[in-house]
Amino acid sequence: MPATIKFPQITPLFSALLCFRDHHHTPAHSFFLVIFQSPGYTGFYMRTYSTRSRRVSSTQIHRIKLGVCNCYLIKEKSAILVDAGPPKQEYKFIRKILSLGTEPEEVSLIVVTHGHIDHIGSLLGIKTVTGAEVLAHQREKDILEQAIWTLPGAVTPWGAFLLWLLKLAQKNIRFEPTPVDVEIMDSGFSLEGHGIKGRIVATPGHTKGSITLLLDSGEAFVGDLLMNGFPMRRGPGTPIFADDLKAVERSVQLLLEQGAKIFYPGHGEPFSAVFSQIE
Repeated sequence: MPATIKFPQITPLFSALLCFRDHHHTPAHSFFLVIFQSPGYTGFYMRTYSTRSRRVSSTQIHRIKLGVCNCYLIKEKSAILVDAGPPKQEYKFIRKILSLGTEPEEVSLIVVTHGHIDHIGSLLGIKTVTGAEVLAHQREKDILEQAIWTLPGAVTPWGAFLLWLLKLAQKNIRFEPTPVDVEIMDSGFSLEGHGIKGRIVATPGHTKGSITLLLDSGEAFVGDLLMNGFPMRRGPGTPIFADDLKAVERSVQLLLEQGAKIFYPGHGEPFSAVFSQIE
């Protein structure tokens, strides 16, 4: 029987829910198609929807690879997304979270670790389809809301080469401005109101407004404060791009003092938060 599917902050152009049953089973699944539109963004998706309820009894961490960027879906009482990947990754994001048993509208907050295009390029599209609020540091707010293409400073020869490539690509890659709903300062921000046992910690260094999501259990989602793997580094360590490497070191030490046990970087594999391994 047709029914309307409503999503927060989305203007539906068309939506339909088609239920089915056969002679031997009850209708545990349905299919729906949604075409949605917001200022500067239009899209659609179709999927199988389970009518069975889901319960999250403990923290779930899922890495979602969008382009060159690691994004992370964190689920407890609700779901939070860390970063949004480069441009044109919205549909890949939708397919991935649906495969994880998460509805787009379950994501209540998108935490932006910093305002580089590989972390915010698909932010508007993901915000549109989820209806989630966007959280960022005050120093990154204008970058997101004005879609400013910013380039970091290189601190290694390899970083200088990649920066040269980025400058070549800069003229041809664009992304849409996205409003920031939750603007934080250096004092940080508790995530208890979003159903997650953790907090946001200001960790400048890669950029002046870089932040980290630190769970009470010790998992630290650091963005580009640290890196681990090709094409950035051969192993775990400090970033090849940074506004201030000394500030990076201070921020890593702060996370260790606040109980960080595992670092989840924006590029490469997670690794143990052992200070002697950070180079």
